[in-house]
Amino acid sequence: MAPRNAAWTVLVLLAALTAPDRVSADDALATALEFCNVTASDVAPELRSSLDFVGPLRTVAIPGAEVGYHRFGNTTTGRPPLVLVAGLGSTMSFWSAELLESLAEDQEVIIFDNRGMGYTKDFTTKPLTVPLMANDTLAFVEALELGVKPNLLGLSLGGFIATASAGLHGEHYNKVVIVSGSAGSPESEAPSLQAQQVFSDPNATELDQLNTSFPLQFPVAAEAACRRFIDPDSAVYDTYNGTTFGRQALAILDYFYVETDVWDAVPGIDNDLLLVGGEDDIVVPIQSLRAIAERVPAPWLVVFKEAGHAAMNQYLPTFLQILDTFLSFSTDV
Repeated sequence: MAPRNAAWTVLVLLAALTAPDRVSADDALATALEFCNVTASDVAPELRSSLDFVGPLRTVAIPGAEVGYHRFGNTTTGRPPLVLVAGLGSTMSFWSAELLESLAEDQEVIIFDNRGMGYTKDFTTKPLTVPLMANDTLAFVEALELGVKPNLLGLSLGGFIATASAGLHGEHYNKVVIVSGSAGSPESEAPSLQAQQVFSDPNATELDQLNTSFPLQFPVAAEAACRRFIDPDSAVYDTYNGTTFGRQALAILDYFYVETDVWDAVPGIDNDLLLVGGEDDIVVPIQSLRAIAERVPAPWLVVFKEAGHAAMNQYLPTFLQILDTFLSFSTDV
């Protein structure tokens, strides 16, 4: 069991939710601009005009919410649709066009915003939990009436949700991909204090944020971090909700320090699992994925060297090859 400091975690999360004025945007960017040797005019170019492939924004009702989503891609390959679940504070705009265009070649792709984030409206005020967000994901999938069990991919908090989905609702999904995720509970290694400090610090710089996702001491990670910083390559515009970020952060606190249902459900997972993470992840230490791998029959576990929480982004072409092999692989004889 990992050492705990729950009281400290509560304090830093409360600081994030009640923080006064933040540093100016220019000051927050300055260190990253210097590190990446670029100017502000080089950062975040306009969306490419060729991004109509994601199709129109759609909405569908689930209990207590209205989910905003995009649905696109190749429906002729026979592969089930792939549903992507975003991470902490993230919206559909997190997924890069490069990722989505590649995925859309081989299957239908469905991206959506979690409850209270982006284009998804939350009509409730109840606390968020990871199992609740897994219930939302299932309700969303069922509302789409896909006709087949979809494949599911979640990153970070989305990886927690994907783990909960496999453990609590696995019969409704085909294959499950958990990227930089965890089964939670006090048995899993929680986010490092360094990462918690950055997430809760209103004066954290852009470089601080990059360093939580990419281990900048490694040149290959630093190069990937700067690529992501200069051009996130978003495929859609979306809106951010700071209140929901706080609710999600408290859900993560509950997930690691209180919640045990998902951890307890892991040995019963029957879905094919692909687990992907970075060896130097300080946000969700790689031991969390290894703990899942040790408790299921035949997982695929991929650990990228000199990579952190954003291992998928850092090694995207390799990740896509592994993902395609996993989704294509069949144990039928």
